[in-house]
Amino acid sequence: MICCKRRKKFSPFWRGGRFPAVIEDAVRLSTLVVREGSSLKIVPGPHLIALKLYAGGHKSEADIIELLVRNPDLDLDDVRAVCTRGLVGGLDELIAEARSV
Repeated sequence: MICCKRRKKFSPFWRGGRFPAVIEDAVRLSTLVVREGSSLKIVPGPHLIALKLYAGGHKSEADIIELLVRNPDLDLDDVRAVCTRGLVGGLDELIAEARSV
């Protein structure tokens, strides 16, 4: 597994020090709810991966690899775009690791 300390960390904040872009993007684009009447929203797969990259750590990296392996039809260009907008790095290393599983 790739050590999270080797990945390049980018500044995750919007101008003005608001919530990190990756979080604002995920919340704004989450439209599915757990059940009717619930305020708990389901984050789309690409945003979940970006949030886990933002969180960092070995467990998050393992989760990302598992998400990639279990969702082979996931649009990796979409995931990359979300990560780029959220200013989080390290995705390509985890994609390579998921492909080797």
